[in-house]
Amino acid sequence: MVMAYAESDPNGQMQVAAFREHLQKLGWTEGSNLRIDLRFGAGDPVRIRELARELMSLGPDLMVANSNLVTTILQSEVRTMPLVFVSVSDPIGSGFVTDLARPGGNVTGFANFQPSMGGKWLEMLLEIAPRSERVGLVYHPEPPNYRGGLIVAPNVVTFANSSLIVTLAERHRLPAIYPFAYYAKEGGLISYGFDAADQFRQGAVYADKILRGSKPPDLPVQHPTKFEIVINLKTAKALGLDVAWISSAARRRGDRIRACLAAIALSCRSGTSALTVSFGG
Repeated sequence: MVMAYAESDPNGQMQVAAFREHLQKLGWTEGSNLRIDLRFGAGDPVRIRELARELMSLGPDLMVANSNLVTTILQSEVRTMPLVFVSVSDPIGSGFVTDLARPGGNVTGFANFQPSMGGKWLEMLLEIAPRSERVGLVYHPEPPNYRGGLIVAPNVVTFANSSLIVTLAERHRLPAIYPFAYYAKEGGLISYGFDAADQFRQGAVYADKILRGSKPPDLPVQHPTKFEIVINLKTAKALGLDVAWISSAARRRGDRIRACLAAIALSCRSGTSALTVSFGG
């Protein structure tokens, strides 16, 4: 298993823990009927390739990759060995699979966001910060030199520099929307995305199936179906934002999201400093 994070990153450790715990629930016990060799690449392509080759020399039955960067490198190294990816973008466009329902080859797994999510991030950011005149899309932790807002996309660089990005957004008073809850919990304004730890639990389910004889081509690539909104009310107040936008947004959204947004509005009035609401199919 190769993670894109640095070993010291708490988010990477949380995801690995979720993977391990769920495998144990499925009947796999490390030291008994399971061995997990884990490596952290810290976003370094050269290091990740070295780690992949090191793990391949151990003769594993399955490889697990996190992120597009790691999956791209492992795919070129594993050849016919089963490979399960977790949290990648555009698995077809990235060349990992040819079809989501029937992946083909030796690779399958779990994608992070549908392409339409970018529009939803923009919509939500403009609702909570309607005075934003321009919105930048961040792939690297460098703030734009204009007054506006930020959309922080899921990327190895933005993962590794989450604290820096949140700090810079705060320093430059830029309202920003993030793809995962840990950004908002570190002080980011708002996040809208899925539970990353839960996707690693789903990855454990695929690992279990493959170890018991299933083939990757028979396991469809899946996208998240459950999402969560996290708003840091302290940050919103510091930016002078009125989270009453939720009331009007609720009237324009579907029933399921409307109920969640109503719950957010209620908690905002009660003075909660941070709020998480989950929803999905």
